Amino acid sequence: MRDPHVVSLYYRLETGDTTSYKDPPPIQDERAEFKMCLADGHACFEMKEHYPSEESARNIVEEYLGVWELDVDLRLGPGEFHFEYEKACIIDRNPPTAGTTYAQAVDLSDRITLSGSFSAHVNRNKYPNPPNDLKLSPDVKTLWFRYQLYLDEHEQLSSMGYFCLSFIENKFKGRGKVAKECNVDISALNKLGMLTSAVGDYQTARKIDSNHTLRPYTNQEMRWIEEAVKKLIRRVAEYDFDPQASQKLPRITMADLPPLGR
Repeated sequence: MRDPHVVSLYYRLETGDTTSYKDPPPIQDERAEFKMCLADGHACFEMKEHYPSEESARNIVEEYLGVWELDVDLRLGPGEFHFEYEKACIIDRNPPTAGTTYAQAVDLSDRITLSGSFSAHVNRNKYPNPPNDLKLSPDVKTLWFRYQLYLDEHEQLSSMGYFCLSFIENKFKGRGKVAKECNVDISALNKLGMLTSAVGDYQTARKIDSNHTLRPYTNQEMRWIEEAVKKLIRRVAEYDFDPQASQKLPRITMADLPPLGR
């Protein structure tokens, strides 16, 4: 092709064995770069701007899909909702023979997704709407990667939770700055720090010192840490999307997290 132009990209919705969508209505979305329609388990992206290569178009679309997948993973559970690349429709805007154009469908390898493991099966009658207030920044990817390591049983809950908290504190130059910039109650941050530093037995503790309470986590504490980390990951994604608007978001407090039971 002398002047290739990506007209559209196509993706297949995958849910594995964890989720079923029964006759959900189509949903549409429009951004500056494309129009999207998800129907019957397939998403079509009609490109509104000129992209001379499949890779350049996919970079734009898959950033959007990554944010969508992250939102669903945080709200509904990892592994429920992700997209696999199918093909591209490409035309030549300057074909060899005057007056002729042709479309080329290109099918390359599947993209890497953010999905993790998830066990319970659910049935849904509508697709989750794509978010418009999150950014899948490098920091968010790092945090979600560590959370997935925990889900896949490659990392302890305590070390995952402490890493995420300390990573966010380093990003904002201190716990107090996290509370201010991200509108998070400092007591919730302190509780996460305490649970991931001063609780745990010989199998689960991040460290042992004179201040450590040597006991296993309760089920309530484990769920609390999981939910606190997920809320912080979402808040970082909201901040990285628009730092000025993040302080206007609802404040994350202890009341927004599961009861600890003790």
